[in-house]
Amino acid sequence: MAQENKGSLVQRTHPLLYWVTIVYIVGLPNFLQFDVTGRTHEFGLFNITSISRMALTLLTAYVLTINLAMGRGPMFPRKVKIPTAAWLLLLVWCAIATILQPDSHLGPPAATDLPLSLFRLGEWTLAFVLLLALYTREPAENAIDLIVELIIRTSWIYILMVWIALPFIPHLVYGSDENGSPRTLGGTFTNNGTVAFSSCCVLLYSHFFVRRIHLKWLGFSVAFITLAMTRARTPQIAFLLALGCYVFVYPRKPVLRWAAAASVLVLGGLAAAFSSRLLVYFARGQSAENLATLDDRVLLWRACWSAIQERPIVGCGFVAGVKNAIRDHWIYTHWLPPHAHNDLIEMTLQAGLPACMLLIYLYVWLFRRCIKSARVSREHLFLFLLVIQLTVYASTGLVLSYTFTTLSAVLMLCH
Repeated sequence: MAQENKGSLVQRTHPLLYWVTIVYIVGLPNFLQFDVTGRTHEFGLFNITSISRMALTLLTAYVLTINLAMGRGPMFPRKVKIPTAAWLLLLVWCAIATILQPDSHLGPPAATDLPLSLFRLGEWTLAFVLLLALYTREPAENAIDLIVELIIRTSWIYILMVWIALPFIPHLVYGSDENGSPRTLGGTFTNNGTVAFSSCCVLLYSHFFVRRIHLKWLGFSVAFITLAMTRARTPQIAFLLALGCYVFVYPRKPVLRWAAAASVLVLGGLAAAFSSRLLVYFARGQSAENLATLDDRVLLWRACWSAIQERPIVGCGFVAGVKNAIRDHWIYTHWLPPHAHNDLIEMTLQAGLPACMLLIYLYVWLFRRCIKSARVSREHLFLFLLVIQLTVYASTGLVLSYTFTTLSAVLMLCH
């Protein structure tokens, strides 16, 4: 769906490494992915889903190792300006917190807690080396094009994967979760928030880079329908904020400001006229009380704060330690959250305040860099708008503080 682009140099010189990287970024659909419900030990450590996930990780590590071993040059052919020390320190601190994670108050520790958590940290380590190895093999003058190319191909794969699977397994692709929430595109097949973010990427990419009118409007149409059907509120709000930043702060033409102002007035009037239907759409069958607590996230954050106060420096450990800590302090029975639904709270809970400070530094560093370069080119502006969306998403979801996902990869690429 991209315009007439011959592709990056690294795709032609290292095709296996390139496509394995894309596969690793996309990951596995949820019906094959291990532990999507947070009940880590319900089906045992080794099952079809866990083996699939491990096989993908090991295959990616094997391809990366072979490429690095057979290459004549260094592991990373050129230097890049990223906060490598902060990334490594954060990884080491999370590993220390995991090794020192406390036992749960409600039962004996599971033997798989530590191996699972260290395996998840290994996935992050592999992703860091993989993306850096691929990026540094692209000439510096084309590196930004490689990043955009990886993001848009990943986004289209996500969207096409959902629509292709929909006729065959509609109950998984367009269904509700186990709690009986309204149907969303993504369902239990894959995360609807990731599908929504992929749609936002396609919308922006079609606007900035696609020149052929029929392809541009095809991209707009598919992405908009996909975004609406996901009913993912945070990505939709984040996209509107990024779009507002673009048309009011970084417009390519001054007339866009006036057009945007007029559009805001028109849309505001339509929203007032159809406010009841909009409320039903965004409520997704939930009550006003539930919306006021952000789908019970406020209650969750209170429980997390209680756990943080017990171990403010080292934290409770990566993934499994957080689950145990939340279970120890969760007093409700209708829902047991697997994580904190907030990047900063999750990081503080699993590795303490030092890790939270490192995470804040990474976000601030990235934002400063994107703001400085946003006017350099369309590619830089495109990445900045994605960073805005991911930062908003991190307020009620997880990007850099949980298991490695597609959203994590996009934010790492934006660095």
